[in-house]
Amino acid sequence: MAPSALTTSTFPTTSIPYSKTTTRKKSSTGLTTSSTNQAPAPHNASHPTFSNDTTKPWIRRKYAFISQSLILFNVYGIPLSFGPYLEYYYNTHYQHATLVQLSAINATRLLCIFGIAWPVEWCYRHGLWRTLSVLAVIGAAGAQIGTIYVRTWWVVVLIQGVGLGLCLGVLLAEGTCCLASHYLNDIPAVSLTAASAGLLGAVVYTGVAWCFLDGKELWRAEWASMGITGGTLGAAVLLLRRDTAFSKRGIARRQRQNPASTPGPWPWSWTPSHPSTYPFLLGTLLLTTTLFIHPTYNILLSASSPGHIWPSSSLRINLFAYILALLTSSITSMPRLRQKIGPLDTLIFSALLGGAALILPAWIPSYPVTAATSLVYGFCLGNILPAYVRAAGVFLEGGEWAGMASLMGVGAAAGIMLVAWVTERGERGFRTGLMVAGMGMVGSGMLMGGARVWRCRRVFVVL
Repeated sequence: MAPSALTTSTFPTTSIPYSKTTTRKKSSTGLTTSSTNQAPAPHNASHPTFSNDTTKPWIRRKYAFISQSLILFNVYGIPLSFGPYLEYYYNTHYQHATLVQLSAINATRLLCIFGIAWPVEWCYRHGLWRTLSVLAVIGAAGAQIGTIYVRTWWVVVLIQGVGLGLCLGVLLAEGTCCLASHYLNDIPAVSLTAASAGLLGAVVYTGVAWCFLDGKELWRAEWASMGITGGTLGAAVLLLRRDTAFSKRGIARRQRQNPASTPGPWPWSWTPSHPSTYPFLLGTLLLTTTLFIHPTYNILLSASSPGHIWPSSSLRINLFAYILALLTSSITSMPRLRQKIGPLDTLIFSALLGGAALILPAWIPSYPVTAATSLVYGFCLGNILPAYVRAAGVFLEGGEWAGMASLMGVGAAAGIMLVAWVTERGERGFRTGLMVAGMGMVGSGMLMGGARVWRCRRVFVVL
């Protein structure tokens, strides 16, 4: 089957030869049926196409979907819920550590989650994914309670930043590859799947912080997080299934038959299909640089001068914002809506609106404005998380998923560290940090919008 224009597959797919021979036969009902070995028509970009799995494929697909949902529950839920912990670390637990040092926890975590896609993909190709999955679950659960008695910030960075990030990154890459194997490795199509589970994880983990950190019971919060992480990821590994048509032996055989179908490492052997890809990649880098700034710093910056909002009040605002994001992502992923409003247009609009929501409280630091803009940002976050990989499929055509993930990890880590540095060095840290984040997100929307117009000048086209 010829790949769709939006397919960014990282694995070779089997080509079905076209033939004009058609035979007709009588069925048992008396109707005349035709059989042909022609390749089926290319699948609709809005709906994933199933692979040929002869051993109960629908059961394996269902298990893979549930497994990916549980993985995303932790991959997005843990970094998005770091804001309450940063405020507690900075004001109570690690009072001698700087903001840059404590921000490195979430920055290294995001860098490892999205930046490890290439080596994990190699292990997946060579049949090592099951062993790595079990080790990653054990490491992720242990990292949640590994810092209970630790009072040194760099040890926390190593355990909950690097260690937990690597474990979650392994499971994210393997879950994505296994789920995509059931849909002809159409990673942009499956990227819209189970994104709501990540925002549900943000709601649950933020709720855990709300229950325990207000009473200064960090150890209880870490034990509760360990139970949730170990239980959900353990179930995810037990349910993880991949399409048997893409086994280790089958991949090696197809590579021998058609070596040109194996994509090279991106970006060294990558050539864009259209010049508009370059501004889109720059806009994507800016978007990922600013995407996790609000969840990381909103509570701490709101509690500082001149806002002086009580941390528990800001935590409740974040919780309601994630609930709104959960509802928004569920609606955004509906096929009927995607056929009318494309993921690229949704991404551009959400980037512009989310950037404006970050800039406004920098100039009006009051509780009503902070609450309203946080809800608006939650709405935008629910649109961005399901759509960013699918929107990238308009510009990136083949073997670039791992590169996109690495780009997202580098951008997210750089943005968090930049805002921490600017906030500490500037005289008006609250206003400067939010202004940097807001202008970066608005700039990303403008760059992606320019790339969209360059790629297709027609306005009423779903992209």
